Amino acid sequence: MESAGSNGIPKKKTYFQRLRIFSGTYTEESLWTLFVRPFALILLPPILWCSLVQSVTIGFIVAVTSNVASAYSTAYNFKPYETGLCFFAAIIGALIGIFCGGTIGDKTADFFTKRNGGIREPEMRLPAMIFSLISTPLSLILYGVGIQNHLHWMCPTVGLALLNFSVVQGTNVALVYTIDSYRPIAGEVTLTTMAFKCESTLNILFVRGS
Repeated sequence: MESAGSNGIPKKKTYFQRLRIFSGTYTEESLWTLFVRPFALILLPPILWCSLVQSVTIGFIVAVTSNVASAYSTAYNFKPYETGLCFFAAIIGALIGIFCGGTIGDKTADFFTKRNGGIREPEMRLPAMIFSLISTPLSLILYGVGIQNHLHWMCPTVGLALLNFSVVQGTNVALVYTIDSYRPIAGEVTLTTMAFKCESTLNILFVRGS
C-alpha cells in the first residue's frame, strides 16, 4: 500500500513512480476473485444491455464504412481522396457526440436529481439516450437510401456523421450508467463491457459476411 504522511493522506507519487509496472497493492481481494468476477457480471441486465449497445452500434459503423469506398465510387464516381474527405463529417459527428454523451448526459442526470429531492439514481442518465435512439436508425436510412437512389452525396455523408455521433454518444451514456450502477467494481464492469462488446461485434460481422 502507499505510504502515508503524518496526516494520514498518502504521499503523491512522482512521475517516474507512476510509470512503474508494479506500483503497489490496491485491493485485498484474491486474484481468483478478480479473474472470475467479469465473467459473472455479464449476467447482470444493465451490463449485458450496455455491451449490446456498444457492439450493435460499432457493428453498424464497421459494416457501413467497409463499403463506403465502393459505394461512393459506384454512385458518385468519387476518387479515393474525395471519399476520404467525406469522413470529415464522421469526425464532426463524433465531436458533437462527445459533448452530448458527456456534458448533456451529466446535465440530464443533474436535472432529474434535483427533481428527485437531491437523490441520484444511475437511471437518471438514460433519458439522454433519446439522441442516439433517433440518430442511429436515421443515419442508416440516410446512408442506405442515399446510395441506392443516387441522391446528392451529402445525404449518405450526413448519415456517416450521424452514425459516428450515435456510436460516441450512445456508448458514452450507456457505459457511464453501468459504472454508476456498480461503482465499487467499476474496473471489472468496464473490462466485462469492453470484452463482451468486442466478441459480439465480431459475431455480428461474421453473420453479415456469411
